[in-house]
Amino acid sequence: MRVRHPPRTLPLILTLSLLAALALPVCSAPRDEPDLPVNTASPPTPHPQTVPSPETSAGPLPSGPYPEAMIMISKTTVTVDEPLTINGSGFWPGEPVTLALVIDNIVSYVVGGRTAEQPTANAVGAFAVSFDSIRGGGGGERGALERAPGVRSILAVGEDGSRASFPVMITSAPTLSVASSLAATADTALNDETGGLDTTITAFGAGFAPGEAVTITIVSLVEGADKILIGITANDSGEFEVSSTLAGAAPAEGADPEMPIAPGFYTILAEGNRGSAAASVMDVEQYELPEADEDEE
Repeated sequence: MRVRHPPRTLPLILTLSLLAALALPVCSAPRDEPDLPVNTASPPTPHPQTVPSPETSAGPLPSGPYPEAMIMISKTTVTVDEPLTINGSGFWPGEPVTLALVIDNIVSYVVGGRTAEQPTANAVGAFAVSFDSIRGGGGGERGALERAPGVRSILAVGEDGSRASFPVMITSAPTLSVASSLAATADTALNDETGGLDTTITAFGAGFAPGEAVTITIVSLVEGADKILIGITANDSGEFEVSSTLAGAAPAEGADPEMPIAPGFYTILAEGNRGSAAASVMDVEQYELPEADEDEE
């Protein structure tokens, strides 16, 4: 009887299967890669700039300027005698601010003069202040302001360190208004109380700058000398009407009163502080005394 042996290929197949099973984990394992560094430090904590309240601040304010401080002015071209408004923001709440016209690296001039009230920032660090002029009512330091025309800076300096500036063109005089006009009349009447003669001069002006201060002058009134008659401020339309009375001396007993201004033609000049000007001829007529009634004689 012939004995059959199992096929020789079966052990070979089993052996190959076992080797393949052992090699599979090795082939599928990932390659070694360097570990990436991991930043375990905490991110920096932001420090927003806060604006301390003057009432609650426990420590001194920073010495450096507040980065958002800025100013703007109502006119970019102005004379030292014109009114202007300056607005500011980004200052410390309650911070006193001084405004100055910087003429050069050495000379500066406090806006409005040394006696002018300077602004103080409100609760949100803003302010708005108006000045009659850069020079101010006191006349100013003429030596400094004579050098002012040109491109300059308005500088705002806060007591707590805030600083801001804005460019401005300072001109020596504004453009004259060619539309300015003037008319003047003179009326003489007897003053019943003094017995003398009073001459009332009335001037009418138009075409001046709104709110412009105007001085009325009689040219060569007495011995070639001019006489400033009166000052007036033009209204919002640049117009004005103003009267001034020249009082004559009381006459001696039995003498006729004399007119305070001799009859004749005079030149009346109106000059504004913003450069407007106009002239007019004024006719002063001889005053005739009323004839006395026969009953009074």
